[in-house]
Amino acid sequence: SGKGSMKVYPNPYSTGQVHISMDESGTLQNKENWTISISGLTGQQVYHSRWTDVVDVSGLPSGIYIIEARNTMTLQHLVSKLVIMK
Repeated sequence: SGKGSMKVYPNPYSTGQVHISMDESGTLQNKENWTISISGLTGQQVYHSRWTDVVDVSGLPSGIYIIEARNTMTLQHLVSKLVIMK
């Protein structure tokens, strides 16, 4: 199918940083084309950057968030849920 998936850990998150990885090898061959965004369930974006393997979410309040990875060239789109419990 060519659809990769994204793994976010630790999840649920309590402290420190979260790590983001692609399950499918080769999905991230051009990391510079990927962006990461984190939104609350209301759709409000709380984080956006170019692809990074590690994100510091220590400033976010407890709740459920949606992490999206998007390839700006191929428009490939991966979504994962992150639970923050402090």
